[in-house]
Amino acid sequence: MKIPITLLFLLLSTLPVLALDNIYLVELSYSNGKFNFSSIGVMEGFYREKSYNENLEYNIKVIKYDSSVLWENNLPIGNVIYFEDERGGGAVTLKNVNLTETLPFFNSAKYIKIYKKDSEVFSIDITKYSNYCGNNICNNEDKITCPQDCRTGEKTTEKKFSTSSLITILAAIIIMLVLYIIYKKNK
Repeated sequence: MKIPITLLFLLLSTLPVLALDNIYLVELSYSNGKFNFSSIGVMEGFYREKSYNENLEYNIKVIKYDSSVLWENNLPIGNVIYFEDERGGGAVTLKNVNLTETLPFFNSAKYIKIYKKDSEVFSIDITKYSNYCGNNICNNEDKITCPQDCRTGEKTTEKKFSTSSLITILAAIIIMLVLYIIYKKNK
């Protein structure tokens, strides 16, 4: 009897690890010091952990409606390829590079901005992904909770379970059924 309960506890304690966060998936191109926007989306996944390297030229930030910084990190361009050969090696700098960045999602985010040192060099408006009351977009809100975004007659989008939440719940149910069957057989 103690083994199934212990097993259940261990399995259920690992379920939150399965949950993924919402992220922005941003695809950019970099060419001779200039950034161009390719695509952006919100999905479940993991983002690159914050790291700071003062030698890197670029920085990427998620900016809130009040212009404060929600999150920032270095932006490695990855346009230098190092090699070794019979003469000792060297480096080649690529002029054109495609970048894919994953950033944490924030309901109150308005922009993703790229800076070179302290100067803004690129900006993406991400207002349509925000669930922020006051962004003039009625998403996951209603005319009671956010009257300035949701005017009379507008439809709101429904809040849905995320895929990871559904997987976690189904996994817990399956584990509990298996343990119940084991318990009944041992009785």
